[in-house]
Amino acid sequence: MAKKAMELGFYISFAGPVTFKKAIELREVAKFVPDEFLLIETDAPYLSPVPMRGKRNEPSYLKHTAWVLADLRGISVTDLARITTLNAMKLFKIGETKETSEIAYRIRDSLYLNVTNRCTNKCGFCVRFRTSYVKGHNLRLEKEPTALQLIKAIKDPKAYKEVVFCGIGEPMLRLDVIKKVSKWIKESGGQVRINSNGHGNLIHGRNVLPELKGLVDRFSISLDA
Repeated sequence: MAKKAMELGFYISFAGPVTFKKAIELREVAKFVPDEFLLIETDAPYLSPVPMRGKRNEPSYLKHTAWVLADLRGISVTDLARITTLNAMKLFKIGETKETSEIAYRIRDSLYLNVTNRCTNKCGFCVRFRTSYVKGHNLRLEKEPTALQLIKAIKDPKAYKEVVFCGIGEPMLRLDVIKKVSKWIKESGGQVRINSNGHGNLIHGRNVLPELKGLVDRFSISLDA
């Protein structure tokens, strides 16, 4: 039902029942709804969330629903608030959405770097064909950032679990920038991960892994193309 509703352009909003432990099917739906369709509500004065179940519901109880929904989706409450605020602004046409693109954006306790919107894949599921936003962050670049701009945006790499080259493009297209920024991050005591579709060697016509030795701690390779 949720899939059919989203095909028609409807948002999917979750209230107190998502906090009920026996609401297994509802919780499964809460996991798979894409960020750009997600909303959260109280349904006050009814359906109070756990641990307020049985009491008259009110807006202040929304935090309990938010905590559970964020946990189900593997994100922070701050991430959830940013996503649902953006969606509410779009749906009700209130306020002004952020038009300036971000080159460094936080999700959970990691900092992601948006180095390019170009990509060597054209995957049907990719969010860049549906929206400019990821977890409420506008990633549609007007201009690709320089290494110095990225370093300034990071500030303190140790403030994060890891710094991840990701965005809505293939970061390995900008290998020189990755090497310069990663070198600075490692020298500053940070951890580096790269999200890639695995085309690095193909793009550059050589084995680029030796060039990243000591600069990158982890690679995440997408096999979904």
